[in-house]
Amino acid sequence: MTTCQICGREIKTVRGRIARHKYKRPEYAWKSSDCEGAGYPPYEESKDRLVDYIAICTRENDDKLKLDAYFRSNPPPTLVREGSWTLYAPEILKRPKNFNPATEEMFGRLPYSRLFFRYVRISYIRAKSDAALIDRLQQHLKAWKAP
Repeated sequence: MTTCQICGREIKTVRGRIARHKYKRPEYAWKSSDCEGAGYPPYEESKDRLVDYIAICTRENDDKLKLDAYFRSNPPPTLVREGSWTLYAPEILKRPKNFNPATEEMFGRLPYSRLFFRYVRISYIRAKSDAALIDRLQQHLKAWKAP
């Protein structure tokens, strides 16, 4: 058995490449469609896919953080609150005239502010879990030894 560069699981190789397999991300409670290490040489032979994937994840996380900062500093004029699939239709919420994210209460009375801060919390949780993934991958890379 050989080890996948990304998930670190023991996976069979097919013609010198890691076979396709699912990957449960420890940061999330779901499995990806295919692990990003599938189709690449095993961890024992190469670290190239791991290095590339760390760069991809870091770039994506940086983009998410920039978008989050823009969203916080420029609240959109409207937000759409999805209704329950059985009870309500989606509702368009307009930003109040004096809405300021810096002074607004996170669990304020206004539906717009509650939904705005819900988006902010979700963004924060995703950024935190992405940072944990990048950290775990970097530790995996530090442990790599040349064949």
